[in-house]
Amino acid sequence: MTADPLIRATAAEQAAALRRDLEATGWGVDSVHHLLGDAADAALRREIRLPALRAVRAVLAEGTDSAPSWSVAVLTALFMLGEPVPATALDAVLPRTGVSGARRIGLVGAPDEAGRVRARVDLRPHEVRDDAGDVRWWIASDLGELATGAPLAPDHVLGIGGAGLTLAGLTPRTPVRTALDLGCGCGIQTLYLLRHAQHVVATDISARALAFTAFNAALAAVAVKLAVHRLRREQQRQRRRGHERLFLLIG
Repeated sequence: MTADPLIRATAAEQAAALRRDLEATGWGVDSVHHLLGDAADAALRREIRLPALRAVRAVLAEGTDSAPSWSVAVLTALFMLGEPVPATALDAVLPRTGVSGARRIGLVGAPDEAGRVRARVDLRPHEVRDDAGDVRWWIASDLGELATGAPLAPDHVLGIGGAGLTLAGLTPRTPVRTALDLGCGCGIQTLYLLRHAQHVVATDISARALAFTAFNAALAAVAVKLAVHRLRREQQRQRRRGHERLFLLIG
């Protein structure tokens, strides 16, 4: 894994097209659970992949792209389980974005000799119900060990986990003007903060993490501005190391 951001800067139009594609598929937490079944869904939450793979392979083997579960199976297999899928299937599931658009964003690689594409990132639905209402997001992060079978790289950007959800649940949601997400990672806390803050500053020393946060915010229809900031006290040390303090102004 390189230190360069895997997710590329995404125009609002690209993010909007992808969001409309994902909305049309109905790919959400409940639809994934319905696809996998109780046992396979519970196993996947325990980092056991095989039962979920069996479930999605069974649906994909039928080849009936008109079935509601087929689109959910394609996206779940590709982005949550690290399973290659035919490029033609992804074109059908994401008609506005297509394989070409997904490649430009950095979601998938080039088709292989068999015409299949592999995910370059983990992407999965996440749903929230609170005083602000109901919302569904799709959150991108680096592929985990479950999908790659390889150890995590030093610059790995984690996705949604138990610790992050616990923090989100413990955070007071009193309306405020500005909030700070320190060490934003994939940006899940940033999105939660925007439920009750007018503006959020999301900061991280990892340009890779900021790229994921910016993408996830754009996919959630949130305006983002990227800025580069050096803390004066550390300016010389950071320059010698080739690092910069980076942050996003969101909302």
